[in-house]
Amino acid sequence: PSSATVLGDLSRSFEAHTASAPATFQKMFGRGTTTASAEPKAEPTVTAPAKKGPPVGADGKPKKICCACPDTKKVRDECMVLKGGEAACLDMIEAHKVCLRSEGFDV
Repeated sequence: PSSATVLGDLSRSFEAHTASAPATFQKMFGRGTTTASAEPKAEPTVTAPAKKGPPVGADGKPKKICCACPDTKKVRDECMVLKGGEAACLDMIEAHKVCLRSEGFDV
């Protein structure tokens, strides 16, 4: 998908998600409820994924993350400069990450 499509889809998804974020957070983590169990919960076992190399382009050469997704990178960088930082640009940052993941990068 094009970076404009990814950005538009992400923006709509982000708006829908943030509207329900507090309720979802409480549901997932039990914050704000009084029905906490006295028994401690067992920590889930997490296995680190196997390390893999960088994604490979059509020419057989490894892709460089610095050159991937130039459209979303430009929008993200401009937002960071003009709006003064990460907090104001979270949706642009996430759009760039989505694009990088679609290119095969693990971010």
